[in-house]
Amino acid sequence: MNWRGIFTIVRKDISVLRYSPAVIWPIVIVVVIIMGLMPAVFTVPYYFVEIPENISLEEGLPDDLPEDLREIYDLIADPLLAQFGGMSPQEVLVRYFLVYVFAPMFLIVPVMTTSVIAADTFVGERERKPLEALLHSPLTDEELLLGKVLAAFIPGVVVSIIAFVIYSISVNALSWPIIGAIFFPTPIWLLILVWVMPGVAALGLGASVLVSSRVKTFQEAYQVSGILVLPIMGLFVGQIFGVFYFSLVLTLILGVIVWVVDVVLFWIALEMFSRSEMISRV
Repeated sequence: MNWRGIFTIVRKDISVLRYSPAVIWPIVIVVVIIMGLMPAVFTVPYYFVEIPENISLEEGLPDDLPEDLREIYDLIADPLLAQFGGMSPQEVLVRYFLVYVFAPMFLIVPVMTTSVIAADTFVGERERKPLEALLHSPLTDEELLLGKVLAAFIPGVVVSIIAFVIYSISVNALSWPIIGAIFFPTPIWLLILVWVMPGVAALGLGASVLVSSRVKTFQEAYQVSGILVLPIMGLFVGQIFGVFYFSLVLTLILGVIVWVVDVVLFWIALEMFSRSEMISRV
């Protein structure tokens, strides 16, 4: 394996990203909106809403609880609601949204980051005209593909870690007036960070590499790879409606599923990758 050649591709592709606004800006916007602004939308309103303070979840919800809040409590799964015993109503709702509901939203960051970068791997180089020289390099197909994969995977993981830090600071700062303590990150989020997030990044990357090697423009590759966000939104909606919640067991199982799909996807990508076909398209 020619690791020097592989990391030459990685360094070149990452250096090119600094001069690609079409790649950088979607990533920045996604991180700012999801990790910075949306937590405020679900937290700040509870500073001003009057909520009864004498609610005991062990005894059930009181009759005088506002209807809109009752509807939210009804959506929280019973095992999860039991973990919130002794907390104020505001703290229950803040923890529910910021820790559990937003867990799948964080996964949009690695998907979008790797998808945008991977969409630029082959299509972007075809538009910038250096792809032909790269395809005629002495690297094998496997080495060329691995170099392109790492060039998108490494920035995707780095951006996701940065987004995680931003979210942690934002959550603790926004929830301080209600909770009065630093409680984030939680064990579930740490498991998502080290187990699920890299797998989701690889998932977006693998699908995007398949797409970008067969379409003609960056916009086509980016739009097709954006479909990968839909399953993540399904996880978000499922939690909103109380179908499930992100427990440690569910997070472990989700990670296993994602990594199995990754292995299959990259095996298909390697089988379908054809340097001669790509040369004919340049």
